[in-house]
Amino acid sequence: MLSELASITHGAKVPCSPIARLAYHNACTLKELHIAPTAPDDWSSLIRCGHQAPVAYTSLASLSMDITKSLDTRSWTTVKGVVPFPVLSQLDISGAYPFADDALFRGNRGMLHRLSIPFSAIAKNALGRFNVLERNGITWINPIHTVQISGTPWFAPSDNFVREQVHGILKASTTLQLGCDTSIGLMLTALCTAPNTAILQHLTLSDKRCALADIISIVYALTSLVSLTSQICGVGMEIGLIPENEHPSTLYETYYPLSSSFRKLRVPSVANADIGRVSIVAMQIAIVCPSFAYVDLPYELCEEFRGSVTWSTNNDLFKSYGDALRRLM
Repeated sequence: MLSELASITHGAKVPCSPIARLAYHNACTLKELHIAPTAPDDWSSLIRCGHQAPVAYTSLASLSMDITKSLDTRSWTTVKGVVPFPVLSQLDISGAYPFADDALFRGNRGMLHRLSIPFSAIAKNALGRFNVLERNGITWINPIHTVQISGTPWFAPSDNFVREQVHGILKASTTLQLGCDTSIGLMLTALCTAPNTAILQHLTLSDKRCALADIISIVYALTSLVSLTSQICGVGMEIGLIPENEHPSTLYETYYPLSSSFRKLRVPSVANADIGRVSIVAMQIAIVCPSFAYVDLPYELCEEFRGSVTWSTNNDLFKSYGDALRRLM
């Protein structure tokens, strides 16, 4: 048996049990572990390796588990009271979430900086059931840098479970990324009812096309938000197509100042025909958010974006807000 390994990566088409046993026998020296368990026995081998004593991975900083191939519906548990991963700073779980206890989070709540989990963990109330995001009723003093959620559960989750856990994440993390197939409707509702203790600064919505109203609701609820990454939908290219309730003067009177923290909108991809829509939404945000000054676009569209904003400074609807628009140029 190899000993004193610092890193183990589970190769494709390799059975998991031998890898789990190898990890068990190198628990004291492993710093990185990438493994694909498919059954409770694989998980058990990782922690206690048959009838041997439970082990603690005292050097393991990064644990990645791909459970997408698991067909076993039994819950995975460990020995009660054992702290398997006391210094874990990065935890990435993809696919299924079969864990029925808090073993992944025991003892490392002040260490964890990156957490990536499937939405099924949220649906099962995995974070709320074991108070993962709180310690003695107090939100973590050291925030998690990034929380990433992806995937969809095979059953309908409780709205309350989703809202409570998302609110816990918003109070414990500075960055939240929602993956391409997350149940975005439930998540968006939870985001827009954020507690005033939220510390989130950066939000990525990979599978949501945000209209102006969505962005306003998110920025209003998340008072610390600095940047938002999302596709844009809503008004067409022509200035005259803007609904009256979204005219600059109406928005200014209703929302200004919406947020002094929000500064950046990132739009990962834009069709040429949609750059007018993006520019209008960006200008409307600039009018109500005094610090908003930057739209991150594909490089080849930046000149067209600036041209659209420049043209709008002479339009009757927008010309009174030239100072706000010039921040975007």
